[in-house]
Parts: sequence; C-alpha cells; structure tokens
Amino acid sequence: MKLSYTPEERRALAAAVARDETLVCPSCGARLARHDVGTPPAMPYVRHRVLLVCPGCGRSAAVDTGRKPGR
Repeated sequence: MKLSYTPEERRALAAAVARDETLVCPSCGARLARHDVGTPPAMPYVRHRVLLVCPGCGRSAAVDTGRKPGR
C-alpha cells in the first residue's frame, strides 16, 4: 500500500503551491518534485493540477493550483 498525505497536509501543500513556495514533504522533510498534470481537451471544465512526489518517503499528492492552465 502506498503512503499518502493527510487531508491537512494536502491542504498545506496546495497552499504552498498557490504561494509558489519551495515544496517540502511534511512527513520526512525532503524537497518535493513537482510535475504539471495535463488537462484532457474533452474536460467540460479546466483545472490546473500538479503532482507532488517525495523522493524520500514515496508519498505523492495531486493538488489543484487554483489557476487555469497557461497562467
């Protein structure tokens, strides 16, 4: 089973992404890798998400940046 972040940790990570801060794993302190998640053209709405992956403990989370793609 893969480890995941708590809802509180996910909210804190999303807030850090929105503020464009350096992203650090709340569980182990390693710097998180950030990957943009593409939005399929057939989606009726547009969300800009990023996938955050911790190279230290293996946790990951997809969080909404609150911005539209391209901004």
